[in-house]
Amino acid sequence: MIEKENIYQSRNPDPMFDLYEPTSGTLELYIDGVGQLMLGTTVSKLSFYSVGGFHNENGEDIEQREVKLRVTMPTRKLLESCIKILASFQETASTLEANLEEEKQQISQFLTSLPTIPNQRQG
Repeated sequence: MIEKENIYQSRNPDPMFDLYEPTSGTLELYIDGVGQLMLGTTVSKLSFYSVGGFHNENGEDIEQREVKLRVTMPTRKLLESCIKILASFQETASTLEANLEEEKQQISQFLTSLPTIPNQRQG
């Protein structure tokens, strides 16, 4: 039997659930965005990508996106998840904005404290 840790409990109606995570860890991937969304009546698919670089085409930089993960899930659950994500952003908007401003100030202070480095470019 896989060892699990209870990480969240919901006792609100529809649905009531316990969320578990294996103590051995869970797959975690960094992605840059959703590359494709295939919506079906009962099941939908989301393709998540990471940027793998750029190539130049006719003087334009073209981003190279590589699909890293495809998720298939019930369309109803996808819609519920989207609503939950947007509600979470609304609930935490002021905290996110405050943290962003603090991060900006810290980066600005760090950049201001850097010593002047002479330009090493040779023309």
